[in-house]
Amino acid sequence: MLTHLTRFNILPLNSTLDDVLALETEAILARRLQTLTYLRGFANTPMQARQLISHGHIAIGDRKITVPGYMVTKDEENEIGYVIDSPLNDTMHPARPSSDFKSDIVKKIEEEDKTKKIEKTKLKTEIKKEISSKLDYKTTPNIKNNKEEKREKTVKNISNKKPIKKEEKNPPKENLKIEKNQKKGDK
Repeated sequence: MLTHLTRFNILPLNSTLDDVLALETEAILARRLQTLTYLRGFANTPMQARQLISHGHIAIGDRKITVPGYMVTKDEENEIGYVIDSPLNDTMHPARPSSDFKSDIVKKIEEEDKTKKIEKTKLKTEIKKEISSKLDYKTTPNIKNNKEEKREKTVKNISNKKPIKKEEKNPPKENLKIEKNQKKGDK
C-alpha cells in the first residue's frame, strides 16, 4: 500500500503507517486528472477541465484519457497535455485558457518554491562565509595581511621609482672598457 501511494505521489518515500493514517481527502483528490488538468493551466475551471477530459481533448503522453477521475502517477504528471488532433492545440482557440493563466494554487506553489530557493542560497552563502572565516582564522591568519603588504609594496615601489636616464640604461662602451681594465688590474 505504501508503494502504491508513493507511486501516485500522495506520500513521500520512506513513509510510515502513521503517515497513511494522517492523509486527508484532498491529498487523494489532488491526484485526479481533472484536478491536475485545471492546476496545470489546461482549463479555466475544474468544470471545464472535466468537460475537456470527457470530450477527449486531454491526453497523458500519447494516450487519450476520457475519465476525469483517472489517478495520475508521479511519472505521468509531466506528460499531461492536449490530444494531438484536438483543436485546442491552436493557441488562438477561444476555449483555451490564456497563456498567462495559472490557478491560484499553482501560483502559490511557484512562489513557495522561489522563496525556498532564495532561502537555500542565503543559507549556503552564510555557511560558506562562516566556514571561510573559521578557516582563515585557524589555519592562515596572515595570508590576507601578506597579500595586502605585497600590494602596498608594489604601489610604493611604483610611486617611488625615479625616472631612469638614458645614460643609465645604455652606458657608453668606453666606460665598459675602462671598468674591465680596472678589474684585470685588481686580479
